[in-house]
Amino acid sequence: LRGPADPDLATTLVQLGSSQLKAGDAQGAMQSYREGLRIYEASGGKDSAGAMVTRGNLAEAWLDAGDAEAAAKAMAGVREHHALMFGEGSDRHQAMIMRWVRIELLRGKHAAALALTDELIRLANQDDGPVSASELRRQRAVALSRAQALAGLDRGDDAWSLAKPVLDAARAEGWTE
Repeated sequence: LRGPADPDLATTLVQLGSSQLKAGDAQGAMQSYREGLRIYEASGGKDSAGAMVTRGNLAEAWLDAGDAEAAAKAMAGVREHHALMFGEGSDRHQAMIMRWVRIELLRGKHAAALALTDELIRLANQDDGPVSASELRRQRAVALSRAQALAGLDRGDDAWSLAKPVLDAARAEGWTE
């Protein structure tokens, strides 16, 4: 490491934050992410790839802690840069959009979440290749998030017609509630 503003130190802190989040320590993860973000911004600028990715990670920690407003604040500016950095339709870009869906659902902004799921469906329909297991999980998450948004808009019948096939397929594969 080359000092307290070394991007390698930021990377290590972000990796630590990811491990902390997986272990259920959202507060510890936020602390690690914030310190990593500070270093990325000092060394590469607020719009650097490291800073943008770390803001998304920080938003995920805030979501795990149940604070959608803090998650939205952490994600400010990320969406505009993400498609340029990673490519529209890339896994990272779609994961960022899915994070926004979760934020909007927690904020009670069901129409916004529904519009974001439309974008995810549009991106998924651009790929003509075989569907991987991770893509199938993403499609199911999008369908269930869309159902949640529809339910929040008092469209329960539409929500159930989306959710039921996803749940039936998951149960057929051995998933239990």
